[in-house]
Amino acid sequence: MKRLFASLVVLSLSAVICLGQSASTGAIVGTVRDQQGAVLSNARIVVTETATNISRNATTDSDGNYRVEALSPGEYTVQAEHQGFSTTKITNVILYVSQTLRVDARMEVGEVSAIVSVGADRLTINAETSTVGEVINQTKIENLPLNGREFIGLSTLVPGAQNQTDTKSGSFQDRYKSKGYVISFNGGRAGYNSYNVDGIESVDPHTNQLIASPPLDAIQEFRVSTNMYSAQYGRSGGAVMDIVTQSGTNQFHGSWYWYHRNKVLDALPVLFRGTRDERPNYLRNQFGGTIGGPIVKTNYFSFLAPSGYGRFSRVRLQQGFHLLLLRDRGI
Repeated sequence: MKRLFASLVVLSLSAVICLGQSASTGAIVGTVRDQQGAVLSNARIVVTETATNISRNATTDSDGNYRVEALSPGEYTVQAEHQGFSTTKITNVILYVSQTLRVDARMEVGEVSAIVSVGADRLTINAETSTVGEVINQTKIENLPLNGREFIGLSTLVPGAQNQTDTKSGSFQDRYKSKGYVISFNGGRAGYNSYNVDGIESVDPHTNQLIASPPLDAIQEFRVSTNMYSAQYGRSGGAVMDIVTQSGTNQFHGSWYWYHRNKVLDALPVLFRGTRDERPNYLRNQFGGTIGGPIVKTNYFSFLAPSGYGRFSRVRLQQGFHLLLLRDRGI
């Protein structure tokens, strides 16, 4: 029993170490100043994640700067405290995956017990890094149509993306497909792309394909970096995709889904003149769900996303029509 407990402790510490090195986390940086613009050193900074109420502390240096690393994507509150000044509380701070977000604070003279709350600026320009890319957030993931429910299909929304997918089976592209897609960026090859799921590389070493694809409902967001990204990504010559899965919060939440397709519900091809019963049989089901919540509030959380897939098809859905046959039918 003691050996099992020791193993669990080692695994937990390893997970914490990996979190600190993860490319899927972000950072909040900033400068604390008074009303006249002078920097404030030794100010106490408290960064709190809204969903879990987990806090991280920092102290400003002699130049009034602070930096809090290894933060999971989500909504945060940044609080600045200093002797002789009212506490400044900045709410609705949204941090995205692999983002370095600047949140500056301006403090007013007053009692420390007094709290001045302000809303965070919604800056669209990233002035902290030179990385070029875009975040596909949860709103887009939940609302945009996506045939096959593979998140990688949404990466075509990023400027510079080119969908080179060949739908024919047995084509030369099959060896380079990642979950059925061949998507390149900025003129590079699709095999040059790199994929990280929760900070862990998920790339086939032979073909450079995406190995693990989390269920769509389990993905919180993902970033596609197409140029000028950090050297931490190593050998990538194309785009870098950082995928972050959802995690439990202090509130229980869940969902379920079932996507069903068959020839009764599918539309008939434009040139098809037979009856629906003459169409080849096709059956496709995708189903699953999510559930997450606290194990110990503000300390430990869990999230589960089981999924399943089934398909039945006797013949290929693609059909050709001979021109003479169309002429004989008066089409």
